[in-house]
Amino acid sequence: MEGTIHVRTPGRVCLFGDHQDYLGLPVIACAIDRYIDLEAYPIEANEIRIDLPDLKTARAISLEDKFETLLPNDHLASGIRVLRGMGTTLSQGYQVTIEGNLPINAGVSSSSAVMVAWIHFLTTAFGSGELMAEDIGRLAYQAEVVEHGSPGGNMDQLTIACGGLVHIDTRGEATITSLSQPEAGLVLGVSGIPKKTLGTLGSARELAQKGTAYIKEKQPDFSLRDCQIAEMIAHLNVLPVELRGAFEAAVRNHHITKAATTELQKAIPDLISLGRLMSEHHAQLRDNLNLSTPLIERMIKASEDAGCCGAKIVGSGGGGCVVALCEPGKESIVAQAMTDAGAVDAFMVNISEGSKVL
Repeated sequence: MEGTIHVRTPGRVCLFGDHQDYLGLPVIACAIDRYIDLEAYPIEANEIRIDLPDLKTARAISLEDKFETLLPNDHLASGIRVLRGMGTTLSQGYQVTIEGNLPINAGVSSSSAVMVAWIHFLTTAFGSGELMAEDIGRLAYQAEVVEHGSPGGNMDQLTIACGGLVHIDTRGEATITSLSQPEAGLVLGVSGIPKKTLGTLGSARELAQKGTAYIKEKQPDFSLRDCQIAEMIAHLNVLPVELRGAFEAAVRNHHITKAATTELQKAIPDLISLGRLMSEHHAQLRDNLNLSTPLIERMIKASEDAGCCGAKIVGSGGGGCVVALCEPGKESIVAQAMTDAGAVDAFMVNISEGSKVL
């Protein structure tokens, strides 16, 4: 149909740096070839009608609605509000369908993929100028996180918008650097247990920030980014017990991410080393942030027994997915092992391009 807009937007997997972006620490993540597809065509109406068949719901948004008050988690509304703040005028009605094959509420950022797709559609349909992928990611972060006062960081939106395998320095406006993709296989196992985003993120963030603030009261020049392991161990002796786990996880995971970055910058990264770092990262998420579950642990052990190089929980925790790194050719064996361990689904994923208009 004339005037149809089709946006395809990937999910994402965090490989290193879960629960680091909201602390201003770096992450390594990649877009994956599971997608949210948004298709829209013009209609003679003063509204945007949105069908969300995967969620079995629909809604209509008036072109005149300013959304001066936002309802919790109404990201479609906050996306419009962010663009209105840039001077964008909604001048045409559309029929929109948003659906895909990206697991929902599973730690691979389906909600952020919808947000990025929505922003990409709005900027394409209503002429916000030629935007770079990073710009779309930043607008999506503004709409999904800042507008709602949510506890998350900017990794999801930037990774999804830009695509590929990326290192993101999440300080301030964030700096995104593309990394070369190693010859490796990635397997995603879906636990079927809905992950717990807002409560988990809020608690982990609050504890890590309280720990950092506690130390800065006694050592004003303290920097979480510059903290060495020996220094961290010394600080653990004076921190309140309830703050120690999140603080230790923040420091150790930062060093794990730095080591993984160094490995990925080599001409031929060593998969065994990367897998070991991935497993070390998971141990921090499990032991110090309490994010894992018995099923997630069974899936990880099964993938390791099947010969993967390393595996970890994906996303905010409390459920969701497992990602396993393995040598090329072993993906089907690792996927079957996860399924046998109780995963509701497991499959190979490839690193994908970012959000694009088809």
